[in-house]
Amino acid sequence: MYIVIMAGGVGQRFWPLSTPEKPKQCLELVGGVSLIQRTFQRALSLTKRDNILVMTGPRMQAAVREQLPGLPNENVIIEPSARNTAACIALAVFSVRSKGGEKILIWPADHHIEDMPSWNTACLSALEMAMESKSLALVGIVPDTPHTGYGHLCVSENGHRVSTFIEKPDKARAVELMASGNVLWNAGVCTGTVSAFIGCLDRHWHNGFTQIERYFNCGDVEAWSKVEKISFDYAVLEKMTDLSVSAYRGGWSDLGDWNAVGEQFPEIDGGRGLTALNFVHDGDGHVIYSPDKPVAILGLSDIVVIDTPNGLLVMHKDYAQDVRHASAAMEERDD
Repeated sequence: MYIVIMAGGVGQRFWPLSTPEKPKQCLELVGGVSLIQRTFQRALSLTKRDNILVMTGPRMQAAVREQLPGLPNENVIIEPSARNTAACIALAVFSVRSKGGEKILIWPADHHIEDMPSWNTACLSALEMAMESKSLALVGIVPDTPHTGYGHLCVSENGHRVSTFIEKPDKARAVELMASGNVLWNAGVCTGTVSAFIGCLDRHWHNGFTQIERYFNCGDVEAWSKVEKISFDYAVLEKMTDLSVSAYRGGWSDLGDWNAVGEQFPEIDGGRGLTALNFVHDGDGHVIYSPDKPVAILGLSDIVVIDTPNGLLVMHKDYAQDVRHASAAMEERDD
C-alpha cells in the first residue's frame, strides 16, 4: 500500500505564524512536534518508508524535506503550482502507478488524531470496502457536536454507503443532521486502487485528468497551468453513486483555524494558549499564541491574539475563517 500525504496548502488561516515557506503542516502547533511529522509517523505504522509520498509545492519543498529527512528525495512530489486537491490527487495516482503501486491511501498532512489504533483500523476498513466495491472509499468522523465548519456525509442505514454530501451546514442544519444519527464529518481521506482512482478521475473529471496525464508523461508545465482549480470532492467524489465510508470514533480535528488549534493548547488564565505571560480581566474564552511577549486582555471575551515576528493578529473568534483574507492582502502588499 502507498500512502500519499497532501502537504501543499499554505495555511492562510494561520497567518501570521504560517508562511508559504513554512506552512501550517510544518509548524509545531500541538505537542512540540510538527503536524506533518505526526502524519508521517502514522503512515509508517501502516506501510514502509519507501511507500510514502508527500505532495507539496515549490516554495514548501525545502521545509517539507527538512521536516522529513529520512524520506527519499524522489518521494517528495512537487506540484508546479497550486491547483487544489483534484490535481494533487491525480498527480499522486500517476506517481504511484509509475512505482508499481496498487493500493492508495490519501491523507491530509495537517490533521490531529488522538487514537491512532482506531484511526488505522478505520483506514484499513475503508480500503477493504474499496477493494470489495472496486470503487473508492472514505473515512468519516463520528460527530460529537453539531459543527458548521466541516463537510458532512449522509450515509445509508447500514452506515457504509455515502448517499449525499452536504458542505458546511448552518447551525440549525448541523443540529438536525447530528440528531438524524446517520451523518459523518468528511475527514478528507480517500482510498482505493490505482485503477479505481484513474477510472473515477477519467469519468468525472476527464479534461483535468488528461491535462495532468500530459504533464506527468511529457513534463508539459503549460498543460498543468490549464488544469481547473477544483477540489477532489467537487470534481469526483460528489458525482459518484458507489462511494463507501468507514467511520472513525476517536478524537479528531482538521485544525482548520486558530479556534480549532486553540482547543489543543493548554489551559491558561482566561482561555487556552502558549504565552510567556498573560493577564485577563473581566472576560474569557481567549486563544493566545505569544511565546515571547506578555499579553493582557481587559473587558473582552473570545479574542484570538497571535503574536509572531511576521506580524500580529487580533480578532474575535467568529472571524477565524476570514484570516485567509488578511494573509492574502499582506502577501500582495509585500510583493
